[in-house]
Amino acid sequence: EEEDQVDVDEDELEIVEEEDQVDVDEDELEIVEEGGQVDVDEDELEIVEEEDQVDVDEDELEIVEEEDQVDVDEDDLSVGKNNTGSTQNKLLEVLSKYMEPEEAVSKDRENLVESEEGLVAQLLARFTPRFIKIAAGSYPIGSQENKPDEHPLEMIEINSFYLGQYPVSNDLFELFVRETGYKTEAENSGFGMVHQGRCVSKTDQHTGRTSFSINRIATSKRVEGANWRHPDGPGSSVTAKGTHPVVQVSRHDATAFASWAGKRLPSEEEWEAAAHGLEYSSFPWGNEWQANFGNFSSSYRGTTTAMDAHKSGISPLGIADLLGNVYEWTSQLSADEPDSPKKYILKGGCWNSNQITISHRQIVTNTWSNIIGFRC
Repeated sequence: EEEDQVDVDEDELEIVEEEDQVDVDEDELEIVEEGGQVDVDEDELEIVEEEDQVDVDEDELEIVEEEDQVDVDEDDLSVGKNNTGSTQNKLLEVLSKYMEPEEAVSKDRENLVESEEGLVAQLLARFTPRFIKIAAGSYPIGSQENKPDEHPLEMIEINSFYLGQYPVSNDLFELFVRETGYKTEAENSGFGMVHQGRCVSKTDQHTGRTSFSINRIATSKRVEGANWRHPDGPGSSVTAKGTHPVVQVSRHDATAFASWAGKRLPSEEEWEAAAHGLEYSSFPWGNEWQANFGNFSSSYRGTTTAMDAHKSGISPLGIADLLGNVYEWTSQLSADEPDSPKKYILKGGCWNSNQITISHRQIVTNTWSNIIGFRC
């Protein structure tokens, strides 16, 4: 068992040390500052600026310093003490469900979230990764606008493949870790990059109390102890977030999971083809921006949501949670020079992103943070 795990009854509440608590009225808003919390009236919001925060673009990713990285050949990845691979481990393949797009977009889709009704079926659904068939064809890839974070529009011939309906969840990643003993790069390195949005609205699920945090700028900083189990560092947890996408995973971690599952990461072209189908559109749901169709910065959540929380944002082929929530690892780019680090493409934006399109991309070296996940 992990040293940092504690067994608790599901009905128990997590106890917060008294010195860390601040009493406020339910109608008051909390302005959160790293050194503590301040009680203010709703009409007297004070902007908080932390001394150790760094100014970053909301869509910009801070890359892990090269000296903290472990250089691994992707074709020679170990998935832990069992060293299991796609030819040996069939567990996820047995659990997987393969679907046609028509079935995926039907109104009778299973819910991932728990409720009192059909609890057993819903728990089973959480451990049943669904893969949707994307037919072979000529797909429009890129953007006519040719923005700096997009590539030019072109038609690409794509072979038929199956893509995960959702990103890989905390539930499935924990299954992988339990089966293999795998340790992520964040765990081995002892830290993760943690992004924080400008505005974060939270409601305590036990008390119903609402707090609203404001920072002058979006920030990104290195936090000791941040990893996939503790996405924002010590004190944070994925408990009760089994259907949220896993984060704090490097591309090496994502490739290791895919190898164990007998899958692979999609190319950028495959990802875009699944996002809009044979007909070009700027967004999975059409050509008009809809901020409430995904988890974006304007949602003020400042963290991930369940992967099926925004059913209106589904693509015509039934692929969900493509824009917002978490960036997703995809294909490798050629290095600029022979000895320079390998570069990769992230797609889809995250909960800290503003308006973005299907063709939006981030080019990064290997890294990990609380805004990066993946799908197979």
